[in-house]
Amino acid sequence: MDTVIELKNVSVGFGNDLILKNVNLSVKNGDTLVLIGPSGGGKTVLLKTMAGIYHPLKGQVICEGIDFTTLTQPERYKLAQHLGMQFQKSALFDSLTVYENVAFPLKEHGHFSAAQMDERIKECLNAVNLSSSAHLYPHEISGGMRQRLGIARAIAMKPNIVLYDDPTAGLDPINTDKAVELIIDLKQKYNATIIVVTHSMNAAYRLNGTIALVANQEVLVTGDQEQTKAHPDPRVQQFIQGKLQGPLTFES
Repeated sequence: MDTVIELKNVSVGFGNDLILKNVNLSVKNGDTLVLIGPSGGGKTVLLKTMAGIYHPLKGQVICEGIDFTTLTQPERYKLAQHLGMQFQKSALFDSLTVYENVAFPLKEHGHFSAAQMDERIKECLNAVNLSSSAHLYPHEISGGMRQRLGIARAIAMKPNIVLYDDPTAGLDPINTDKAVELIIDLKQKYNATIIVVTHSMNAAYRLNGTIALVANQEVLVTGDQEQTKAHPDPRVQQFIQGKLQGPLTFES
C-alpha cells in the first residue's frame, strides 16, 4: 500500500474551539513527516486524529485504506494496533517498572507466550539502551531515559506507523541529538513510517523528511529542509527564524 495515512477535508474541534479546519494531508509508506508550529497550534491534536484517538467533526481519516470515521469503537481500537505512539512527556505508568511499561501494550493487544513477551521486551529495551534499567520505576530514571522508554513502548508491537509527540521536549542539546538519532535508527531498522511533532528546527532538519507547519487551523506542507528555509509564507519564516513579530500567535 502506497499511502498509509490520508486526511480528507478534516476539521477537529472541542466545544466552541475549532482547532483544525479542512485539512488535507497524505503520508506514504516509509515517509518521515515532521510537524512544526507554535504551541497550542494543533500539532498534538493532528497527531491524535491520525491515530484515531480524536474523532473529527467532519472529513475522513484513512489509515491503511480504512476510514477511521466509519468504524465502531472496538474496530477503531483494533486498527489502532497498527500504530505505535510515543505520547507527549511519554505518559508512562508511574506504578509500573521500565520492563512493565513496555510489557503493557503487549499484554493489551498481543497474543504472546511469556517467553515471546520477555524476548520482545528485552529487544525493545536494548534498542533504546535501557536494558540495565528494566527493574527501575519512571521516577528513578532521568528525563532522557523516560523519553527513550516512551519510544520503547511505542515500538513494542512492531507497528508499521510510529507517531512521536515531541520526543525531545525538555532534553538538553546532547540528549536531543541522541533521541533524534535513535528515532532515525529505529525507522531504518523496522522500515516504518514515522510522524514526528517537534519544536526544534534542528531536530526537524536532521530527521530529513517532509516538514509541515501546523498553525491558524491549517496544515501547510513546506517540503524538505531547503524548501522550508526558502518557503515564501511569512508564517513559516517567522517560526523557523524564531521571530516574535509576525502573523503567528503564540500561547502566553
